[in-house]
Amino acid sequence: MGEINLKNIEGIIDAVKPMSKQVKEFRKFDGISMECTKLGSIDSAINEMKALCTKLKLVPFATEARKDDSNLFLVQFPDLIPEYSEDEVTKMYKDTFMFLFNNIKIKDPTAATKTKLIEGMDSLVKHAIKTYCRSNINQYKESFETYYNNKKYRVKINGIFLDSVEEFVSIIMEDV
Repeated sequence: MGEINLKNIEGIIDAVKPMSKQVKEFRKFDGISMECTKLGSIDSAINEMKALCTKLKLVPFATEARKDDSNLFLVQFPDLIPEYSEDEVTKMYKDTFMFLFNNIKIKDPTAATKTKLIEGMDSLVKHAIKTYCRSNINQYKESFETYYNNKKYRVKINGIFLDSVEEFVSIIMEDV
């Protein structure tokens, strides 16, 4: 097995998973946090994670029990620079486009057609890139102008947009 990278959530999960006896499942929550499903008591699971993080010198870190599910807690590493796969970035853009399309449909159902959405592509892509630039996925990386003016990047996002339009239109047709 190669060296474990403790500079991203996936590597941290790989490091603590074999050492943990109080957590049955680890999941990447976002670029700087992991969600843990406890086995025993929440306090003993959190204490174990604190000890493991300290042992691995993963400081600073913070733990927080989830208020919406008593079996879960988060471990956050605020100094990590978030790293996301291409699939995660694509999903974020797709989710943003679907959110925008749904808002258009709510505001004016006649504007939520394939033709009208494609006519508004430049504006919607610009909005999605702005959303991406403000997200923790892009934290500490590039500016809006850098992404927006990069023709190769715009072609990629335009492709995600067109795929999202097709998916959205097919969902609308199912609802009719």
